[in-house]
Amino acid sequence: MSAIVKLLFLCFIFCFPLAESAQARPMITDLSERKIDIDARFTGKEILLYGARVEAGDIIVVIRGPKADYMVRKKEDMGGIWINTRWVEFEDVPQFYRIAASRDLNEIDAEILKQELGIGFDTLRLHGRANSASTEINSFQEALIRKFENENLFNFTVLNLPLLEGTLFRIRTKFPEKTVPGVYTAEIYSFNDGQLQGIQSIPINVDKVGAEAFIYNTAHESPAVYALIAIIIAIAMGWLAGTLFRKV
Repeated sequence: MSAIVKLLFLCFIFCFPLAESAQARPMITDLSERKIDIDARFTGKEILLYGARVEAGDIIVVIRGPKADYMVRKKEDMGGIWINTRWVEFEDVPQFYRIAASRDLNEIDAEILKQELGIGFDTLRLHGRANSASTEINSFQEALIRKFENENLFNFTVLNLPLLEGTLFRIRTKFPEKTVPGVYTAEIYSFNDGQLQGIQSIPINVDKVGAEAFIYNTAHESPAVYALIAIIIAIAMGWLAGTLFRKV
């Protein structure tokens, strides 16, 4: 679902009753930190999400990262030379995905709402475009998902979200070393009798800082300048190595 469609859907939830006079209301939730700085020593960061439900029911927390396009290639042996012969480009892939719930997702009777809000791993439909009609997209999709799993960016286990004293909840989420910069969202939903009772969305800003920020921004915003700097550094290192070896 596009961001615009999702925004309109959320506006509909806030503006119109879902059942009788019930409306989704803002929830009392917050994060221990709303900003993550990535530098050369970054090995991951843990953030605490906590809050209270607005009334009886189930709580679901979804933390998802910014979307990006990914190209997955497959090499084949062509006369002793390995060449990229097939590829699939996946669009709008979330770069991070976690779910926590106070009850099994299958037991929360709100299938249409969960599908519309992108709650559940079955809603992660990766749309791929292959370079050949004979290319089997599923195997490329599985390879991409394995990559995210190995880097701890996807976790297909629904984390348990206990309700303390029947009202309060909290969950810790680890952002791994491979976390990329961008705006992440922590989405908290409250369901009761199949209706969406409460909703809250909190942004989490992930940024590179220091020398890491300069290198990252230059590589993405000015690739020509980045390539020139890399060439100059390589030449300088080669000259320095040659000079040292001549002295030895």
